[in-house]
Amino acid sequence: MLETDVVSSALPFRPAGVVFTNVVRSEATRQSLQRLGIPVMEMWGIRPDPIDMLVAFSNHASGRMMGDHLGSQGYRRIGYCGHTSERGAERVAGLEEGLALHGARLVKVLPMEGTRQIPDGVAALDTFRAESPEVEAIFFGTDILASGAILRALELGLDIPRDIAIAGNGDLDFAEHMRPSLTTIHIPSYEMGLEAGRMLLRKLNGHPVEEPLMLHPISLRPRQSTTRTG
Repeated sequence: MLETDVVSSALPFRPAGVVFTNVVRSEATRQSLQRLGIPVMEMWGIRPDPIDMLVAFSNHASGRMMGDHLGSQGYRRIGYCGHTSERGAERVAGLEEGLALHGARLVKVLPMEGTRQIPDGVAALDTFRAESPEVEAIFFGTDILASGAILRALELGLDIPRDIAIAGNGDLDFAEHMRPSLTTIHIPSYEMGLEAGRMLLRKLNGHPVEEPLMLHPISLRPRQSTTRTG
């Protein structure tokens, strides 16, 4: 369902506030929400002019951080699999920037839009091996996709990271417990949700929000799936 349809469907219920798990792209919808005069929270995506309030992190920074890491480990031909629109495009741009610091390059992008599951990660690894066997490391847009790729690599008898390095994004609970443990980007999802809730409550209680745009820091979690030893 388009964001314009979601907003149109919700307005008759006279919501006290609205939360979007992305930035609202439609200018007409943004203007409609501003005219309502209710608290509006946008999350995960970034733009400098939020409708009301925004809590997010930088997808560009997450890609750059991973590119820098993979390049520093000596990988030179990199693949990416995941979203490529909006936030995904920012992540890919950052990845290329980080790789360039080490003379590495992105040689294949495999788009996977929407919600994906472990079997999609399995299929993605097969696609990379069939179409781009030169790829040494793959950065997946989610830990779920990356875990599917790891399972498939182990099934094929590949050594991770010697034969293929695999990294994810999100630092879900299982990431550090996988074998090999999964290199990923830690995104403070809980803290972001907590901050968004506090900001909404302040607005709902008639108090001003001094910092309506909050960017949360992210961090690299380097683990066995990409870290070369010796």
